[in-house]
Amino acid sequence: MDEADSSSAGRQTAATPPASQRAPQSAPSLTALLDGLKGAVQAFRAAEGRNREVREAARTMESKEPDLRRQAGDPVNPKALSDLIHQTPEQQLIEAIRSQGELAKGEFEKAWRDLLPRLDRWRSSKTSDLFQALSELDKLPLTATIDRRFALVDGILATARKTPRKGIAHRRIEEENIKKVKLLIKSMAAEGKTYEVICKRLDATGQPRPSTTRWGHLNYREALASPDHCGAVKTWLSKASHK
Repeated sequence: MDEADSSSAGRQTAATPPASQRAPQSAPSLTALLDGLKGAVQAFRAAEGRNREVREAARTMESKEPDLRRQAGDPVNPKALSDLIHQTPEQQLIEAIRSQGELAKGEFEKAWRDLLPRLDRWRSSKTSDLFQALSELDKLPLTATIDRRFALVDGILATARKTPRKGIAHRRIEEENIKKVKLLIKSMAAEGKTYEVICKRLDATGQPRPSTTRWGHLNYREALASPDHCGAVKTWLSKASHK
């Protein structure tokens, strides 16, 4: 290598730092991921919308098959027949449309895998419509269509955008308060106090109840005495006393 080549190579090396020194790429935003899903869905629908063309091309291929078989020799040479079929404009159209659909589906699945973990940030929103929407996502069958999955995720993000920041902040405060209540329960349980005594003290000091439970509208003693909620209250107290 002469001096000029060496100098050029040096400039290229200096201009391109190794991968370990490059700034990490930021993760795509939720909006960008949703746009990716939407674009893939539209492309998939476009491919699905050409099913009529596929059917017509398939019928044309059926009418051409006898002639193609004659061209493939006697007896028929399978490879020659396959080559002749793939050379027809009808078969090329069918494969192009199918390829379009498979490509769109692959893009959708990639965006779907990237998006799902990002939705976990709202799983603590148990008092809002957001939690209900995420529950529906969890129950989604593996066979759910692309349209169904996109509609559900689109609805989740729309709900998230409408969730007031004040409501989110309120839930965080509530979660912190319930953590303190659980510490009190754990302390009293360590002293050997019964559930009845624990509930009485919690009510006496005005401790908040967990709003995410079905008995949160009652005070602790009322919930413990309720035939409908007694078991659930004891389970909650037991978990809190052992954490």
